Amino acid sequence: MTAPVTAGPLRLPDYGSASLADVLPAVLHGLGVPSAADHRGMALEVSSRVCVLLVDGLGAAALDDHAAYAPVLSSLAAEPGSRTITSVFPTTTPIALTSLGTGLTPGEHGITGLLMRLPDGTRVNTLALPSPVDLATLQPRPTAFERAAAAGVTVTRVGPRRFDGNGLTQAGLRGGDYASAETPLVRVAAAGAAVRRGDPSLTYVYYGDLAGVSTYAYAAAACSVGNTGTASFDPGLASAFFVIVGNNGVEEGSYGTDSSGAERPEHGLTPLCDRAQNLGGVVCE
Repeated sequence: MTAPVTAGPLRLPDYGSASLADVLPAVLHGLGVPSAADHRGMALEVSSRVCVLLVDGLGAAALDDHAAYAPVLSSLAAEPGSRTITSVFPTTTPIALTSLGTGLTPGEHGITGLLMRLPDGTRVNTLALPSPVDLATLQPRPTAFERAAAAGVTVTRVGPRRFDGNGLTQAGLRGGDYASAETPLVRVAAAGAAVRRGDPSLTYVYYGDLAGVSTYAYAAAACSVGNTGTASFDPGLASAFFVIVGNNGVEEGSYGTDSSGAERPEHGLTPLCDRAQNLGGVVCE
C-alpha cells in the first residue's frame, strides 16, 4: 500500500462568502442594483462609482512572493479593508473569468473547462479567437454587467480590441459598452474616462499580460504592473485621483507634486524596479 501524495493543505473555494464569484454581486449590491440582493456573504461599502481591475495570472501568493516588484499593489493588499479571496475550481482562466463576470460558480454557469465538447461532438477551445461557436449560447444567463446596465448603471469594460464581442467575452463578460485599449497606458486613461461617464458607474479593466508570463520573465511583468506607466488625464471627480509614474525601462518620470507644489520624492524603496529619474521626459496625454 502506498500513502497518498499531498502538497500541503488544500483550500476549498469559499463560495457564498469570499470567492471570485462573489466579487461582482457584492459590487452590484454596493451600487444599489435591486437584483443584487443575492450578494452572498461579501460586503463592500456603498458607492456610486466602482472600478474593478482584473490582473489575469496574479494571485495573492504570487504578490506576496514578489512584493518588491509591485509596491503599489502590495501596499493596497496591506490596507485594513483588504482581504484575500479564493478562486473557483477549476481555476483555469475561462472558468474563473466567467465566474467573475456572472457571479456564478462553474457548476451554475456551465463553462467548466478550457476545452469543452458539445453535444454534437464539436470540440471548443473557450479561449480561441475567433470562437468557432457563439459562447453566449453555452452561457445564456445574465452577466453582472448586463444586470447593472439594466438597472441604469453606466457600464464600461476596458480591454484589448480582439476581446470585444468575441469568445469568452460573450460567455461571461458581456454587457454595457466596450472600450478597446491595447496598452496599459491607454487602459489607465480609458478607465479614468469611464469612471466619470455616469453616476452610478461600473468600470471593469482587464490586464492580462501576467497570464502568459513564464517563470523566467515573471519578475519583469510583475514589476510593470506594480509601478510603471505614464499617462495624464482629468478624472473629473473631487473624490478620486490617480498617480501614475512613468518608466520606459531606462528612466522614471515625475511622481507629481504635493499640496505646496513641490515635486514628490522618487519612490526609492524598490531597488529591483528603480530607475534614474528624469523630470524632463515626455508625458503621454
